[in-house]
Amino acid sequence: MNCIWLSLPPKLHQLTEHTKIVLSDIVFEDIDGITYINKRGFPTDGASIPYLLELIWNPFDMRVIRSVIQHDIQYVLHDFSPLFKQTRIQVDRRFLRSMHCENWEYSKLWYKGVRVFGQYIWCIKCKDADAITWYQATQQGEEAIDEWIKKCIENPRRLESVRYCEQIYRDKLRALVHICNDLRGFKLWLSSTDVNYVRV
Repeated sequence: MNCIWLSLPPKLHQLTEHTKIVLSDIVFEDIDGITYINKRGFPTDGASIPYLLELIWNPFDMRVIRSVIQHDIQYVLHDFSPLFKQTRIQVDRRFLRSMHCENWEYSKLWYKGVRVFGQYIWCIKCKDADAITWYQATQQGEEAIDEWIKKCIENPRRLESVRYCEQIYRDKLRALVHICNDLRGFKLWLSSTDVNYVRV
């Protein structure tokens, strides 16, 4: 049996510059025949891409966003759902298969990325208040999910994930400025250094 996406790329609503909320369910049928319904209302900053590589890849690229969000959701379910018994390797391999289903040309590279950097996130229980509230809403039914989405849209600044993402981007920008300054200083030092070349 082949895996298949049973839903279109989700509708997203922009909460802040770096954070969006998922407005539609994401449904994926894996090779084992199990259908994974990833409920809407999940706040996301898209794919976790190093700052400089965002010049190459868009964290919210609609060609692969279903796979990204499903992978993040299943990491969260690992923390909160007693019914979610899967291992990290199972979740990560589903990420790879789901990207193949989207014909994402960087599937193997992104898979290697989550295998290398995902261990810490998997082992540390999520303390994100928004993820907890989203999960609780999914357990209470459709109306609770819709109410959660409405609250997020009305007041996104209250979201923990929004504040966290903004802090992360400020830190990334600060680090980039430091790198540029270091390079500029090195260039000035190099140009001011009298280097004598001795020919033999």
